[in-house]
Amino acid sequence: MLSKKSLFSCFFVALIFSFSVSAAQVIAGEAVSFSGEQLWPKPKAIKVNGALSKPDGQGPFPAVVLLPNCGGPKTFEFAKFWPKYLNELGYVTLNVDHFTPRKGTKCSKKFRVVPKAIAQDAYGALGYLKGLSYVDVNRVAVLGSSLGALAINWFGGVGKSTSAGLNFEASVSLYPSHCKKVSAGPAMIPSLIILGDKERGIASCRALSQQPRVTVHVFPKTYHGFDQPSATRKKNGKLRTDHVGNKRLYSKSATKQAQALVKEYLAARLSAPAVEAGTPTADIPKLGKVGGKNPYVAVKRRDADGDGKVSAAEWEKSPGLFSKIDTDGDGFITAQEFHDRWLRMQ
Repeated sequence: MLSKKSLFSCFFVALIFSFSVSAAQVIAGEAVSFSGEQLWPKPKAIKVNGALSKPDGQGPFPAVVLLPNCGGPKTFEFAKFWPKYLNELGYVTLNVDHFTPRKGTKCSKKFRVVPKAIAQDAYGALGYLKGLSYVDVNRVAVLGSSLGALAINWFGGVGKSTSAGLNFEASVSLYPSHCKKVSAGPAMIPSLIILGDKERGIASCRALSQQPRVTVHVFPKTYHGFDQPSATRKKNGKLRTDHVGNKRLYSKSATKQAQALVKEYLAARLSAPAVEAGTPTADIPKLGKVGGKNPYVAVKRRDADGDGKVSAAEWEKSPGLFSKIDTDGDGFITAQEFHDRWLRMQ
């Protein structure tokens, strides 16, 4: 009998539809390679391929790491549509190829990409972006569809980061099939989950709607793969399904709604540090890093309600430490107080 861990791995691998790729579907962008981040003793992190594209200009720009579905990174709908859309919004994109370095082109019974391997690839991409002068590495999100979305839901709450202490500031999961593996605690990367009400695992995603670090949008009468034009009905009118039974159907209206939600969410989560209304910007010098730590990032990672500060309810560590950082005793920690605390510790 298979263990729960083995069952999850089999389900994860079997997820989502797959189809062949023609030469015309290969995405535009600069071909790059980078090493995955060794987050666990196993599996061994490997060198990964990717496609990098950017907006016009010098930057520094915010960025989005893209994790593909089971069809692979060169599938037309995901690998060309989302990078182009995000580039137009002003984001650098790095589309990750989990498959080619592992001698595969798509998910199959013989080819496995386990959650930990995908997480290590994603964090390797984040580390790679750190070396690009035109990327603001403190404003990077991760977006995935189907297989990629399921991976994000899993690793978003495990509290990992790169060896340099970097983490994603936001995540977007498009039709992840289910949300059973989401750990929506204080360490959870702020997450936007978008899916249709025809998804098989819809109940587990709806159940997350009250979690402070998770935003769930459910589209009515919408199926899996709603942003994929190839997801059409069969000649007899029946819907095609993926490997786990999710019915697939493209929806132009759902795709446009998803675009708008992603645009709004990333703009809010990856925005520059906020300045109070009515206060001249010149009067507030921007706080610098202390020992490599960014005080604005420290706030944003914990700021579940988006008010620009950390309350005691949002604090994941000891109340005693909270009191030491909250020097004015107002019940909130600001970027300035993080900054001052780190300076005192030097």
